[in-house]
Formats: sequence, structure tokens, C-alpha cells
Amino acid sequence: MKLNARQVETAKPAEKDYKMPDGNGLILLVKTSGGEILALSLYLRR
Repeated sequence: MKLNARQVETAKPAEKDYKMPDGNGLILLVKTSGGEILALSLYLRR
């Protein structure tokens, strides 16, 4: 499921940190303090 602006805006802090992946390597990490971090996972082939 792809993340959209509404999901990011309405993400609420919980008892533990949690991740909301979009399925294409982008992950929204929602912290207990209310902060949000966007992370991108890259895999390199050799």
C-alpha cells in the first residue's frame, strides 16, 4: 500500500515506535515522542 499525504499527516504516536512502509522501499517511522522520520531502503546489486 502506498503512503499518501493524509496517512502521513494523521499518523499518531503510540506506546512504541512503529513503521508504515509503502511497499517500494519508503518507510515512515513514527516515534513515541510524536516525531516522524522518512527512510528509504536501497539494495545494490553487485
